[in-house]
Amino acid sequence: MQPLSHTVPIMLLSMLATFEVAVPQAVAADEYVVISAAPPTHDLPPGKLLTARDVIDVPAGTSVVLLGEDGSINPINGPATFVVVADALRSRDTADPASANTSTISLIAQLLANERDKTEIVGGSRNPADVFNEGRFLDPWSIPIEESAPGCIRDRELILERQRTEHGLMFSVRFDDRPAVTRLIWSAGEAIYSLDEPIPHGAKELSVEASGTSTRIEIKMAPAGIDLDNPVELLGWMITSGCTRQALASIRQIAH
Repeated sequence: MQPLSHTVPIMLLSMLATFEVAVPQAVAADEYVVISAAPPTHDLPPGKLLTARDVIDVPAGTSVVLLGEDGSINPINGPATFVVVADALRSRDTADPASANTSTISLIAQLLANERDKTEIVGGSRNPADVFNEGRFLDPWSIPIEESAPGCIRDRELILERQRTEHGLMFSVRFDDRPAVTRLIWSAGEAIYSLDEPIPHGAKELSVEASGTSTRIEIKMAPAGIDLDNPVELLGWMITSGCTRQALASIRQIAH
């Protein structure tokens, strides 16, 4: 397959027409994961991994978004039937970034599959392909305060998130053993709170105290050299860092 500057060729099984998927990068991919399908379909659920020679049928009236191992975001509108074509010209050296991203695509697929399984169990009659609940995923860079878990952060900017917003909230934050920042006011109706000051250099842990409860968040700073504009690199870092809800929020942002 010849990599082109703006498109990834798709080989139609019918051979009656040629469809192309617009992508923002020049590098072709050999593996894709289904990020979303609208309306949801059991045949193309989020988390389905597509590799070379896989045959994919997109029904009429369905829009599918695929994430390629090269970081490309590929929307496809049905009806379309196609085969994922291997890029025979690309080096298979393990140093090739797209080759290395194959394992990351698998991690993303597993995350979505796990979330889909939870939806099937909890959602009952809900379509198991619809893994996104509008109220659960906000800003990909906001850290939930309802549970103690790692939090992924860029540019030392602290953004907190809460699910229950009907009341105002007075809370405090503390970084490691530093003095706490107290009497912070979270207004009623607001789900996101951004701290005015940047996270101190070298901080490893954040404690949030509110309404008599304390949440401990392990700070995961974005490492130097990671391309945060590449969704595969971003999601790979978030998933391996344990920032599961933030990774799902990032995927939701890609899907919509």
